[in-house]
Amino acid sequence: MSVSIAKSGANLHLELSAETYDAMYCGSRDVGTGQVPLQPGSQPCFQVLVQADPQNGNFVSVGNESQGCHVRLAPGVIVVIPINDVSKIFVRAKSGTQTVHWLAMT
Repeated sequence: MSVSIAKSGANLHLELSAETYDAMYCGSRDVGTGQVPLQPGSQPCFQVLVQADPQNGNFVSVGNESQGCHVRLAPGVIVVIPINDVSKIFVRAKSGTQTVHWLAMT
């Protein structure tokens, strides 16, 4: 798989090539300082791309903090997580309300 990321102003452009997906699902979620699933309902997949909105004012944590396993995403940063269900990914804001966007490949 080939991946290229280009920045244009405040926008990031991600191009994936040499991959075929049966379907893709996406969404956005505003999150506060309490940990919540990226999506409340189950959505089977094989990987999820998570992006902290470029307009966020602070970090977003992605992962399960109760297990001590998370990464902090600065505004605009993307992480790809190989996982079988979107609802198994947890997010929370460092402060206030921040937005995360996600794209699941099935």
